[in-house]
This record gives sequence, structure tokens and C-alpha cells, in this order.
Amino acid sequence: MKKSLLALALSSLAFAGSVSQQVPVQINNTGGCIFQGLPATIDLGTIPPSGYATSTGQYATAPVSLNVVCTSGINYTVSVASGYSSGSSYILLSKSGTYIKLALYKDSAYTQKLSSANTTIATGTGSGSSQTITVYPRIEGCNSASCSPGVYTATITLRITY
Repeated sequence: MKKSLLALALSSLAFAGSVSQQVPVQINNTGGCIFQGLPATIDLGTIPPSGYATSTGQYATAPVSLNVVCTSGINYTVSVASGYSSGSSYILLSKSGTYIKLALYKDSAYTQKLSSANTTIATGTGSGSSQTITVYPRIEGCNSASCSPGVYTATITLRITY
């Protein structure tokens, strides 16, 4: 009997009681958009020695892909927010006071030129997955009779509005 009382006392100590309560959990998904995998520098490659040999002085570089990810159902617009020369339809790539004029186009036929900052590159609706937008850069001349060899640079700001 002593063992039974002891076992009963120990078992009641181990299970003194329990309480359960439901607690709501929430998160606010405001949605949005990002550029995915955008490189630190968009490298347009190298203009070959014959690059300006055409009568127009133009040279098409390789297309540039911009990957945009937006929350499903969000409408967005992609544009170049800044980087164009004031009052110009060109981005000026510079090196020691010499400039190369860069134009950006929406199409591979080079008929839909982005004419200034805040000109829309593309619009779309987010799917939650990466969507690729292609921009077609073209070198359209130099501000002097001959641009000296070297690396020419500029900074542009890309914008997603949603």
C-alpha cells in the first residue's frame, strides 16, 4: 500500500495541469518589385576598330537584359530615371572631356528610342517570378572627330514604379 500511495503522489506531481491557448499570427505583405541579378556595371563590350566605319557612325552593342520580379498582380513600369544629358536623347559616356553618345532603344530594329529620363522602357504585371526586359543600346557617335581609345563611363538610374 505504501508503494501505491507513493506512486500516486509522484504521478500527480508530474501532471499538475496544462493550459492551451490559440495565438493569432500575421504578416503584412505589402508587395513590391526588385531588379534581380542587376550587375554592378553594365558592360557594353568593346567597339571594334571598324565600329565607326559605317556612314552613320553608329555601332550596336549586345542587348542588355533587365530582370524584374514583382509580387503577383502588381502593375509596374520600368524606366531610366536619370543619366541622360540635359535636353538630350543621349547618355554621354565620358573619358577626359571626350564623349561617346549612347542611345537606348526598346526594340532590336532601333525604331523606338528612349528619348529622355523617365521614358518608359516596359510595363507589365508581376507574376511573382523573374520577368526579362530587353534594352538595345547603340553608340551613335562621338563629340569630336575621333574618340581616343579607352574606357568611357556614365551612371544611369533604373527605376521600377509600382
